[in-house]
Amino acid sequence: MATNLRSEVSIYVIAMQNIFINQLPPGKLSDDLTQLVTDFDYLGLFDEYGCCCLFINQLLQQVLQSMNYEVRLVECYAKMESGNQRIFLGHRDYIQAGQLAGHLSCLVNQTYIVDFGLGNLHKLCNSAPQAIASQATLSHEPFGELYFDNVTKITWHTLTHIPNLEYEILRQQIKLSEVFKRLQDYQRNRLKFAIHRALFKKRKKSNAAKILTRTNFDETYF
Repeated sequence: MATNLRSEVSIYVIAMQNIFINQLPPGKLSDDLTQLVTDFDYLGLFDEYGCCCLFINQLLQQVLQSMNYEVRLVECYAKMESGNQRIFLGHRDYIQAGQLAGHLSCLVNQTYIVDFGLGNLHKLCNSAPQAIASQATLSHEPFGELYFDNVTKITWHTLTHIPNLEYEILRQQIKLSEVFKRLQDYQRNRLKFAIHRALFKKRKKSNAAKILTRTNFDETYF
């Protein structure tokens, strides 16, 4: 049993290196975010909601606030550049019918940008992260910038207003509460879940309905 559990941990450490880029200084917030990425990944939350930036970053906001961090959602769009290629998340010039015109990230303690909603970038480019934590520069544009290899970077640019955002936030609250409770239940007894997984070699899948597809307005465009 101990060998199986160690194998589980090793697999997740390796996988997380390709999911999360953490540029925060060492400390409690950095450690807490690393644990949260592991928890989200273990429960399949990135698979279910990693392309729905509003939902997953609302969930992140709620979790961090429960841990006494100051967190607010920032209306923005994100851009990944590599050579001559540019990929946008939430840029209003490329919005299709039914999508909100924007992307959401979290600003933590008025200092750090934390974004768990980069799923489309991660799908298109497997060297791109699913989640990041980096220094924010609110007095400049872009307010966030992160290089993840020698030629590729992601930047975050402020938007002044995303139409219908308040409605979408309210519409997701019931589902958000359900997922938050599932996450809390797991965090209360991670060992129980790990033992169950090691014994049965099968990730427990949620049968709950996903949020409506049109809430995934974090679409990717070239």
